[in-house]
Order: sequence, then C-alpha cells, then structure tokens
Amino acid sequence: MASDSSQVPGDSRTRTPGQLWFALLFPTVLTYVYFNLLAGSSTLVHNGTYGIGKLIQFGLPAWFVLRVAKEQLRLPRIKTAGLGIGVGFGVLALVMVLPIFEYGVKHAAEFSQLEKMAAAKVEGFGLASVSGYISLSLFYCLVHSGLEEYYWRWFVFGRLKSTQGVVVAGVVSSIGFTLHHVLL
Repeated sequence: MASDSSQVPGDSRTRTPGQLWFALLFPTVLTYVYFNLLAGSSTLVHNGTYGIGKLIQFGLPAWFVLRVAKEQLRLPRIKTAGLGIGVGFGVLALVMVLPIFEYGVKHAAEFSQLEKMAAAKVEGFGLASVSGYISLSLFYCLVHSGLEEYYWRWFVFGRLKSTQGVVVAGVVSSIGFTLHHVLL
C-alpha cells in the first residue's frame, strides 16, 4: 500500500502553529488579568487593559491570515440553513433554564453573593448606571458575540480543522473557549 507522502507527521501542514496556541490561551490569560489581578484598580486601568487585550485578541486572526498565511480576508456567505433549528433550540433552552433559575438558583444564598460580585464588576467597568448596563449588554450581545464567532469558530476552529481534523479542532477550540469563560 503506497503512503501519502504529502502529509508527513511533523510536516508544517499537520503542525499547529504557535500563533494558534497563543490564540487558544491568550483570552484566558487576559481574562485572568483584567478580571482578577486588576480587580479594584481604576476604571481607566481596567478598561484600558481590557481594550488593548481585545485589540490584540481580535486583531490576531487578521494579522495571521494576511501576514503569516499570506491569504486574503473574505466575508463569509451567510447561510440560513439551520437557522430555524438554532432558534428553536434557543427557545427550548430558555424554556428549560428559566424554571431552574426561578425555583432553584435565584433564592440560593450563593446566588446573592454572585449577584454582588457581578454588580462590582459592572461598577469596575464604570457602567453601574442603567444606561451603562444596557450599553454593556447590547455590546456583548451584538458586537462581542460576533467577534467571538470570528475568533473561535472561523479562526481557531477553522485553522485547527485544517491541520488536526474536525474532531480534534472541535474539542481543542471548545476547551480554549470554555477556559476563559470559567473565569468569568
């Protein structure tokens, strides 16, 4: 049986580039810095660190594609296949989670502590007013979530998939995504 010499182990086409390892770990390190190490620091230091960190995080994929891989950035085709299933799943998840929250979590002593911690974090961002909180919520729902899709699904998962296969890419990118959210 002839072997395919185009995919030799250790070949650059089967290795995960250092930039991807950085991409997997940087969000966790950044979250730890601005969420834990800078807790109680001034709003300027906190927001400045967050902003610079996010510029690095979300700039990395474009830099990598343009400078390292020497490829062109292309806008993805928007596909509507699966949209109904996604909306249906979201509604089902909401219907299942709301009673659990209302009758199981909301009145737990640990939740009141979490509520105080979340309020302190929002205040640390300088967004303790109703308008500030609504602005922050809209930013996370509309802008940041799209940037995370670009970062985690298009860049990290997509690049890993091209060298490691879909299963490894799914597991590794999911671990990277989960790590920084555990800190939050």
